[in-house]
Amino acid sequence: MERNLSVRLAILLWILILVGCSSGKSDGTEFHTPPSYQGIVPGQTTEEEVLSILGEPEQTSVSTIDEVRYWEYHSLRVVIAFPLENQVVSWIFIEDQTNTLGEVVSRYGEPELTMMTSSLRECPSYEYALTRLDYPKYGVSAITWNIPPLSRDMILTDLLYFEPMTLEAYFEQFGPLTGCDKVIEWPGFESP
Repeated sequence: MERNLSVRLAILLWILILVGCSSGKSDGTEFHTPPSYQGIVPGQTTEEEVLSILGEPEQTSVSTIDEVRYWEYHSLRVVIAFPLENQVVSWIFIEDQTNTLGEVVSRYGEPELTMMTSSLRECPSYEYALTRLDYPKYGVSAITWNIPPLSRDMILTDLLYFEPMTLEAYFEQFGPLTGCDKVIEWPGFESP
């Protein structure tokens, strides 16, 4: 179990870095309840349905627990994971450079969990590069390549959609990702 969690977390960190470094623009990703992209809902949409919406993936990687597939769709980098035990979407990772932190907080309120993560592979580096606002009860994690102090107009770089869950279940599945993560108190936004 611990090894599977480590593998899953390493893959997710690799995806964060890979997707965060690409330069594509979003086609206007909006927040949906339940969290979804192009009608693809974690925990509900099957592999067959994803393929009918997005077509064949450009790349696929397989770990001991997930099959992760990658698409460029409407100039967006979209990454979807399917657990090996069934072919229903586990999570969706989307490059999103159209929404702001202010829009996320207006939609979902203060995050249940706020984490800063290093982009460096050697930990602990304490050189943080990104901040995650996590909303497990809504199935949303919003990522910005900024660290506090945060402002409302900072652009998101990525969105992670998953089945809504408790904070405890979220920690078990998604985080902290590595020893590089630091859980912080929600700092709020700096005054204009």
